[in-house]
Amino acid sequence: MCTINDKIKLCTCNKDDVRELKNYWILKRPTEEPLLVVGEMILPANISNFVDSENKKTLLKKLNSGNCFDKEFQIQVNDILELHFTIEVKELKYLKLNFNGNFLVYVFKFKSGKWKFDHYNPYNRGFEEVIKGKINNPFLNSAS
Repeated sequence: MCTINDKIKLCTCNKDDVRELKNYWILKRPTEEPLLVVGEMILPANISNFVDSENKKTLLKKLNSGNCFDKEFQIQVNDILELHFTIEVKELKYLKLNFNGNFLVYVFKFKSGKWKFDHYNPYNRGFEEVIKGKINNPFLNSAS
């Protein structure tokens, strides 16, 4: 499904490229070093405004409750947290969505001691990856 579970857990891992995982997260920190990226952008799936709004509320509540990561680490002001979710193709067909990709991305920025929703900008490259991992229990009625 496309509805995010309030029981998600952000688990750290030593995997070199978490982008190979179905559901993953990346914590990024601002850097002044330029980064050159070449490629083609694919937009996230187009889900209903209601589901998108509910997902944002669920994620903000979970992130700001202080118990979504499997380990403690120092979050700094202006850190960016990207949450990437893969939607099963059969679910997209069922929802009859017009989409460019089979994924959702939610981005949050740490300000004033809490996470706040931020807009996904795939071209924003002024950040370095600090820590990353797998998202466990991502969707309602999900086994992984």
